[in-house]
Amino acid sequence: MPVTIHDVAREAGLSINTISRALNGKPDVNAATRERVLATAHRLGYVPNQAARSMVTGRTGTVGLMVTDPANPIYARLLSGVEAVMRRAGYSLLLYNSGEDPAQEQAGVRSLRQSRVEGLLAVPAPGPPAGSTLAAAATELPVILMLRQVPDSPLDSAGWDNDAGARLAVQHLLALGHRAIGYVGQDLPVSSVRVRHAAYRAALVEASVSPRPEWEAHVRLAAAGAYTATGELLDRAPQLTALFVANDVLAPGVLAAVRRAGRRIPHDVSVVSFGDLDVAAYADPPLTTVHAPVREVATAAAERLLARIRQPELAAPGAPPWRFTAMPYLVVRESTGPAVTTTTPHLPGESP
Repeated sequence: MPVTIHDVAREAGLSINTISRALNGKPDVNAATRERVLATAHRLGYVPNQAARSMVTGRTGTVGLMVTDPANPIYARLLSGVEAVMRRAGYSLLLYNSGEDPAQEQAGVRSLRQSRVEGLLAVPAPGPPAGSTLAAAATELPVILMLRQVPDSPLDSAGWDNDAGARLAVQHLLALGHRAIGYVGQDLPVSSVRVRHAAYRAALVEASVSPRPEWEAHVRLAAAGAYTATGELLDRAPQLTALFVANDVLAPGVLAAVRRAGRRIPHDVSVVSFGDLDVAAYADPPLTTVHAPVREVATAAAERLLARIRQPELAAPGAPPWRFTAMPYLVVRESTGPAVTTTTPHLPGESP
């Protein structure tokens, strides 16, 4: 015989009304009581009748999570962080992949709306115009942007400081005496890519090193593409003593290409990346990288979405959008070391 709400109330020693309000995420139930109710319901194996619950409350207990590439390990971490918050709150997740395609993003919003999600967490697909579909969806339900910023967007958003993170990486190489520092990054028109690339160039300029297009390689997000592009980069710019790889997903291909070119890491070429995915710690050699605080961002975004669902007045007309920016930090491992020359030569275009 299925467990009913009456069974949960009896076991928890609370009224049916309190149990119902806790399970439905009502804001007038304190956190300790809600946790007690959820724990009791879980222990008893209580499964709410979602159809009946939705008819009574107008809620489905589901939220949407839209990503652009589920094969990207960063999204697995994002999903884990969001799911942990939603599970504690009694919500389920519906996942949708836009595939970096604005048309698929539109289709995803329609599908999730038809599933009557109560809110949406979304990594925006490239434009143009970026974020327009999500902005339109925000007129009907709470929407939180994640990881990528959309200029002048009125939507709430959460991410990390890509400018600060990329500068940490390049400044680490500069501090080790490197001046001929190459760049391997994505060829994708989104804010995270643009900002990391701009920060790489800015950090060089601030060190009186002139950025050079021939020191850069821009590829799709795949290790195979990074392998080929890095090999070509080292052929045309053999003077490079260090590489900033703007995404850990590219790093295995970069490391393999450096070794293929007969260069030792870090003795001949230092490599620093961005992300701190699992692949970084177990690379050969272990990869120096910028830690992207995915869990922190996922938690903040999910909690904000729950607050928006429970307190619609948080998005009152004229209210400024909520912004959450986590700070990345550098994790130094074995792929970076001092520049091999005892005195760093000045390159053409570099101030003495």
